[in-house]
Amino acid sequence: MKLPTTPTTHSCWIWPNCLAGLISSQSFMDVHSEVGQSTNYRSQRIVDEMLEILASVIENPILSQIRASQAKGLELDECTDLFVLEQLDIHVRYLDQEGTLYCQFLDLILIPDGKADTIVAGVV
Repeated sequence: MKLPTTPTTHSCWIWPNCLAGLISSQSFMDVHSEVGQSTNYRSQRIVDEMLEILASVIENPILSQIRASQAKGLELDECTDLFVLEQLDIHVRYLDQEGTLYCQFLDLILIPDGKADTIVAGVV
């Protein structure tokens, strides 16, 4: 499967062709056939399995490309949402072997406050 990433200056990690690859993947088909046609995909077990499939189909190839890059950097954005939850949005920027710049979403972490020490601890 081709790495589901495109050069970008903003984050967007789910593309139509990537979702098509996910749905046609053997892991998804195994889960789907195991639970049958009448499932609503809302049980915790199904949600956990779908997250594992997403990680293997989407996240792992992106992480492999990031590891192979000789130039990479983190973008961190701390914000407070409407429910007054502090969040740390983590993106990575990196160059591929041809010198194309990529920016990928990595994680969204809940943090207790927006202090510098807390942000550093959230990244490490």
